[in-house]
Amino acid sequence: MQEGDRAPFIELMTMLTETYGRKPLTEAALAAYWMALSDISIETIRQRATSHLKTSEFFPKPSDLRNQTDISDIAVMAWDTTYKAIKKYGGYQSVRFSDPVIHSVIHVMGGWEEVCWSDEDYKWVEKRFLDLYRAMARKPAHEHPQLLVGRLERENHSNGFASGEFIGLFIPVCYHAPCDLLETIAPQKRLSEEGPTP
Repeated sequence: MQEGDRAPFIELMTMLTETYGRKPLTEAALAAYWMALSDISIETIRQRATSHLKTSEFFPKPSDLRNQTDISDIAVMAWDTTYKAIKKYGGYQSVRFSDPVIHSVIHVMGGWEEVCWSDEDYKWVEKRFLDLYRAMARKPAHEHPQLLVGRLERENHSNGFASGEFIGLFIPVCYHAPCDLLETIAPQKRLSEEGPTP
């Protein structure tokens, strides 16, 4: 950014604080954001702020606006994690990814069971996933389903053997730091059926 971008930058940061219900940033905080982001164009920061607004419920730190990965790269990483989960758990196990956009994509593709047991060549499944991910990523986080229901839970619910809540195995998706995606599975957590239907 150039010195002439300071006013629009402050205006952008003010919009973010108001949108996220935060107190106005102090001069020191604004100076810190400027210092961390000054080597990036104001247009790029505006684009990244817009993307952050669409996908996160939390006020962005400077690193969120610096390290934002291109949506196409994120889609590829999301597919990589999804494919590993398909191969490791299959359609019997309900799963809950830390990136809820994956849930919307799989839902549109027919559901977790359908995708896991698809007869279609996975290169075409991957292509459809990537295209849908780029489109679905524009939806606000709260509009995505909470989890993907597997056959065991679906049949248990249908036969009256469940409590009315779905349990999804939590699978972290790491976009900004390396991690072993399927070896650090968090404990299962009960989820109510409120919100979007999986």
